Amino acid sequence: MLRPRLHLLAPSLLALAAAGAAEPATEPAAEPLVITATRLGIDPFEQPYALHQLERDRIDGENARTLIDAIDRAPGVIVQRTAGNQASPYIRGLTGQQTLLMFDGVRLNNAMFRSGPNQYAAMIPDEAVGRVDVILGTGTTVLGSDGLTGAMDFRLAEAGRGQDRAMSAWVKGRYGSAEGGGGAAGIDGRVGDWAYSFEGGYASYGELEGGSRAGDRLFGEAAGQTTIPNTDYEQYSLGGRVAYLGLAGQRFELAAGHVEQTSAERPDGYYENSGTIRAISRGYDPQVFDYAHLRHSTEGLGPWDRTQTTLWWHRHQESQNREDWRNAALTQYRKRVYEDEVSTLGADLQLTHVLDRHEVVYGGTVYQDRISSTYEEYRQTGAAGVIPTAPPAFAPQNWEGLSTVPDGSRFTGIAGFVQDHWRFTDAWSLLGGLRYDHVAWSLPITTTRAGYAAYGGSTVEEDAQALTGNLRLAWQVAEPWMTWTGVGQGFRTPTASDLAGAQDRASGSSGSGTGPQTEGNPDLDPERSLTIEWGVRFQHEQDSASLALFRTSIDDLIQTRYIDVDGDGDIDGGAANGGVDRAERVNASDGVLQGGEFAFDLGLPVALPEHWRLSLFQTTSYVDGESTILQVDGSEVEEHISRANTLTGKAGLKLADLGRWYALAQVRWADAYDEPSPGDAGDVRMTVAGDASGAMPGWAVFDLKAGISEPGGAWRFDVGAENIGNITYRQVGSGADGAGLNLVAGGELRF
Repeated sequence: MLRPRLHLLAPSLLALAAAGAAEPATEPAAEPLVITATRLGIDPFEQPYALHQLERDRIDGENARTLIDAIDRAPGVIVQRTAGNQASPYIRGLTGQQTLLMFDGVRLNNAMFRSGPNQYAAMIPDEAVGRVDVILGTGTTVLGSDGLTGAMDFRLAEAGRGQDRAMSAWVKGRYGSAEGGGGAAGIDGRVGDWAYSFEGGYASYGELEGGSRAGDRLFGEAAGQTTIPNTDYEQYSLGGRVAYLGLAGQRFELAAGHVEQTSAERPDGYYENSGTIRAISRGYDPQVFDYAHLRHSTEGLGPWDRTQTTLWWHRHQESQNREDWRNAALTQYRKRVYEDEVSTLGADLQLTHVLDRHEVVYGGTVYQDRISSTYEEYRQTGAAGVIPTAPPAFAPQNWEGLSTVPDGSRFTGIAGFVQDHWRFTDAWSLLGGLRYDHVAWSLPITTTRAGYAAYGGSTVEEDAQALTGNLRLAWQVAEPWMTWTGVGQGFRTPTASDLAGAQDRASGSSGSGTGPQTEGNPDLDPERSLTIEWGVRFQHEQDSASLALFRTSIDDLIQTRYIDVDGDGDIDGGAANGGVDRAERVNASDGVLQGGEFAFDLGLPVALPEHWRLSLFQTTSYVDGESTILQVDGSEVEEHISRANTLTGKAGLKLADLGRWYALAQVRWADAYDEPSPGDAGDVRMTVAGDASGAMPGWAVFDLKAGISEPGGAWRFDVGAENIGNITYRQVGSGADGAGLNLVAGGELRF
């Protein structure tokens, strides 16, 4: 791994040599080079993608509980929460492994990502983020594996946040009557050639107060009450960035941070949330994300117009405890402890030439994921329904086969790419690119791992490679209008969770934990996609509108195949759970996702005082997803892709004195989820809120919000009333209902 990283650093070293005795920067450095996850340095409006940028002021204007909640219902995006602390964005119908999460321009995805929703997006420190880029459609030509339907890049705020003072302190916070709150504080500044930002945050989210009928979806002592148990957690974060700007045309920046979530319960592991009498508890304490990014960028130095070299290190750690009864008589107590860690070390190089009407970008990426995963189990037999107070006996059997994924697994990726944006007339441009990826993995497998008895405990060593392309045509019809069309290929290599089975997760067939463990499959092929898109956008001053339509076909789509071994019509697993059925990861014959997004924010033609604006805004996102699953007997069955058949959105009216105050009324809504997949039928997150098939009702909630701010940015204050009708609703796939009537207040003050 060392040699590839040194090769990637070579252009930065060459640029430094070219600078040689360059004069130190005597003027304040220009704004840092902004490169989105498309790797283009042009105005986002001109980029031939369904690209949506959420700037910090827009995120703050949502007055949402967390950064992830503020992104919900951006075009093409919905956010579900398996647990209070576990937020997973769906991008055009897919989530988890099949969409790409990025953190400040580098991949957040790792080999531990599982097939369903995952919690890692919620580990991004809100107070450190300056912007979120959402790129719909395939972006794998420049981004690499996993972005089958899109990517989301959480961009760190620049060091110093543009302050020219030696020190500028700030504090911010938000509280909701139905959910709790949190706050953050930090300092920014510029001292000579150095810019810096340091910040920290703390949040304590209590158990949610649900809508008026929340008790209808609770069990045991919680039934009938509005407080939703097991939805609380705490989060701490510390981080900072330092940039050196003393050399003309260059920027060196170091960013590092730590995020930790504690006492994070997962509702579907408790009887009172799931109705599963054998479920006792399930929680994470702690979950940790550590990161360090070192970046060097240049402009106008050496043989390139721009360069950017990034080294990064990420580490995710989680400690999970699960308690349940192993038998229907509730006399056999079991506690399982999973300790998982994945660390990633990587490097990314991006070089740009601007040649007449061409912007040529090329470079490469190399990374390695290293996984540590251990398992312990404790058991005790006693009186029915009595949880032991003394420590239960350690049960040491099988731990290597029952760890979340194989301990000691390694995944190594290396890639090269080239992209050309050619503006061949003033109105027309063509974007084309190619990428080559090679990913190799090593998984130490034991015969006790489900589905691996035939491999004799050998280490599985395989690799996959892909050559993908992207071609897009854009036409700027007139100054405020642009239309584009494109075709792009994508791919996703199997993760450790696909290849070896995720033993701590039960399976999509059983959110209750009574279904069969999903067996791994070392013979899985990478998923490959082809996306055809068309879009149009309008932007003039404060007014904007966009429409995008897409069709994504996926070959070798990795899905879970359910095998009803006993033929009773139910999927239940293992003798202890009353069944012998199986679930395994397989490559489906194909899958198709299609739909579109429509959004606008348009001023209404009414007479108002100067700087006032009355606008109508809305976003609507639709996706339909189907897959063909190859059965054991060789037949094929058409199935819905889980949670990929949705119609969602929001709409409202906003009155604002630009830069001073605003007031808005909005409706957030979702159509009924009535095309569930077979696996949804056993998922308590779906069935408790809907019916036995996993179908769920539609809903709509009404919000009022207002805010006022100092035009110079010295302070802001926001208030709101969310879900005014106190409606009981649940986002598709979430482990608990959303908050009921929620009175919120938030603000920020800079000294």
